[in-house]
Amino acid sequence: MEMDEKIEVEVLSEVDSWNLFRSKAGGVVDLFKTVAGNIVKECRVSIACEERNEFIVKAKMSFDEWPDMELEKCKRLSLMDTKIRYHPFPSQIKAPNLLTLSFNCFNDLDEIPSNFFQEMTNLLTLDLSNTNIRSLPASLSSLTNLRTLRMNWCYKLTNISPVVELNRLEILYLNESGIENFPEEMGRLTSLKSLNFLRTTPPYTTISPKVISRLFRLEEFSGNYIENLEFSSENDVSPWKKMTIFKISLGKHDISYFRYHMERTEFRRNLFLTLSSISISHLIQVLLPKTIFLYLQYEGIENVLQLDKIEVSFPNLRVLAVEKCGKLVTLIPCRDYVPESVDQYEGDGVEQGSSSTRLCYLPPSPIFHNLTHLTIGNCMKLKHLFPLRVFQHLSKLERMYVESCSALEILFPDDSDMESGDVEKDKASHPLLNYFGLLDLPKLLSFSGSDSLVVDWPSAKYIHVGHCSNLKRLPLGTHSVPKLEEFTITDQEWFNKLEWDDQRIKAQLQTLLKVMEYSDEAADEDSDEAADAKIMEAISRADEDSDEDST
Repeated sequence: MEMDEKIEVEVLSEVDSWNLFRSKAGGVVDLFKTVAGNIVKECRVSIACEERNEFIVKAKMSFDEWPDMELEKCKRLSLMDTKIRYHPFPSQIKAPNLLTLSFNCFNDLDEIPSNFFQEMTNLLTLDLSNTNIRSLPASLSSLTNLRTLRMNWCYKLTNISPVVELNRLEILYLNESGIENFPEEMGRLTSLKSLNFLRTTPPYTTISPKVISRLFRLEEFSGNYIENLEFSSENDVSPWKKMTIFKISLGKHDISYFRYHMERTEFRRNLFLTLSSISISHLIQVLLPKTIFLYLQYEGIENVLQLDKIEVSFPNLRVLAVEKCGKLVTLIPCRDYVPESVDQYEGDGVEQGSSSTRLCYLPPSPIFHNLTHLTIGNCMKLKHLFPLRVFQHLSKLERMYVESCSALEILFPDDSDMESGDVEKDKASHPLLNYFGLLDLPKLLSFSGSDSLVVDWPSAKYIHVGHCSNLKRLPLGTHSVPKLEEFTITDQEWFNKLEWDDQRIKAQLQTLLKVMEYSDEAADEDSDEAADAKIMEAISRADEDSDEDST
């Protein structure tokens, strides 16, 4: 049975543990707490399995020298968060039956003796995370049965050459390591199923397409600040076609603000494109139909259909965050839209001739039909979002926020000569929409260019409209927002001048009105931070309750 979610389980902190106990027991007697604490300390000194010495744990302890341990029969050894004052490591230990070894958070560990792993040939899992190691010992290559290697938060580690000899390795974690270059020999790790090297800040990581193309069993991939993950042919990208989990950032823009959320998000397939010019790679073409969370900070594109030279409807996309796309004119083009310069895409993976025609039309299937969260900010050439018919088909939309797009005039232009199918032309129903926000859109004139559009948002609780001085009408009817709890604005005078087909609508909103003081100066200073915050809010609120489509 295929699992749709990957749930990370962590140990409760001491404070959280006692709080949980209090909530269940109703209180804690101080004497009992002391006794219980001592019991816990005794238990964590040494945990014995049915056969003595098979499982040895010496965690959060301090020794003058390497502890005396009987390791001949030991299968599990943990020295997590342990400190050894003098001569921390013997040159070699004999542990032929050892399966799991953890030095996670081993204090002051900066060097491992060259032959240390020589007598651990059956080891399956090794954890060196949160240490100060600068290099890996030659004896690491002796671990011919190793399946999982964790070296997260090893900031000083810059060379992992011995890893290439671990031909049975399946899982490799290098999050927050100092790796700048993956050796091409890593392509020999043909058993590798999961490769992870997320990082908060540069230096950027270089990984050769030849490495990825040879990892034909790869199913999970997480990496950001990737500098040159480009592919010369469709054959090089073939491993990505069966990728089930990925969290990838392509480009050099600093998105460290999102790094924590990128790692924590439960979404299985995330793509961050922070590129300065349009360069449509085979990789992007393969990943887009699979992507669930897409973040765009892409200087070269005029609309998102230019991301793929084949028709794509983003079938799995749940969250779309678009920010600081300097040339973006529209997300999805209208019927009569023609790019400013089609020639600029020649040679970048976008076909001439037929491609320019394709950019003017929607894909045949509904686009964004699984989208739940849409956030757009600081796209200064953006004229409109997408045609009204696209907006009408966003039946799963839950939250939408648009901010600081100074050229935006119409949100959803109406292609009047296009067939609307089973959707009423002047109505848009979004049964799950909870929040809708517009902020700092000085040229915004209309939702659809038509005064007749009426929305049906039966679940909406919050609407926020601020600094949209040219917006004269809202697409609200008397029954559009029956559960609305708050209507936030920044200008009472603007609200008073709004045009209404039925004054009862104004009267309803008046009772829910909340006027926020928000100066133009504050808007300018906080626009980037506010946009980032809204994107983070979209990430944190979006979930994967419904099943993902297989691609």
